[in-house]
Amino acid sequence: MKVLEVRDWHTVNFPMRKLGRAEITRETYPKGYYLMEGVGGYDLFHIPSQITVNALRLNGETVMVDDPLHWYGMERLADRAIGRVWVAGLGLGLIIHHLVKNRLVTSITVYEISQDVIDLISPSLPKDKRVGVELSDALYEADWYASCAENGTGNFFDTYIFDLWVKEGDAFNEAMPNLDAVMNKVYKLRIATKAMVFVWGHRDPTLNPAVVEVGEEYRELLRQMHEREAGCQRK
Repeated sequence: MKVLEVRDWHTVNFPMRKLGRAEITRETYPKGYYLMEGVGGYDLFHIPSQITVNALRLNGETVMVDDPLHWYGMERLADRAIGRVWVAGLGLGLIIHHLVKNRLVTSITVYEISQDVIDLISPSLPKDKRVGVELSDALYEADWYASCAENGTGNFFDTYIFDLWVKEGDAFNEAMPNLDAVMNKVYKLRIATKAMVFVWGHRDPTLNPAVVEVGEEYRELLRQMHEREAGCQRK
């Protein structure tokens, strides 16, 4: 069991502001143990005192945070990318901050369905000529690129990265009501393009090389650690 100690936390200087339905806020993580899901070889991360993370909220609901799991997870995915990179969803743009450090990446095209998110996050993205953000439904684009590859009319990207948000505590296959349809698009794209296709949020390391499978024993250990730590607090 490997535990990453996080004593201080800072990633990107996001301004706290709101544009339309999108907003950047701060969230507090109380001290304790949290799942790291095998990212970087760690099963858990531990914070001895509370930390503050940035959060993207859409329609009042948190859809992405820059906690250690997601920050380092995006870094691992970015390390595996090559060539022309296609990204589904902008979020906080964490993957972009890591992709620009990868010298094997020649271009980065992000498809984001919300103009509010684009307007809110774009000023915080790295100033790199390889980066482009398009207003479009990434799942529609995935179908289009798969069809083009099947018809022999072009394979436009070398790496495809899907960022599928999974709510805390939800099993991956329960978090999205249209998950089967989404994964069908993923597999179709993978077969048609013969490119690397990664899916953040998935627990299968063949699709998400940033993580390893986390068994129920780890979740149970996490629960026990939380209980033990709570019992040690002063009254």
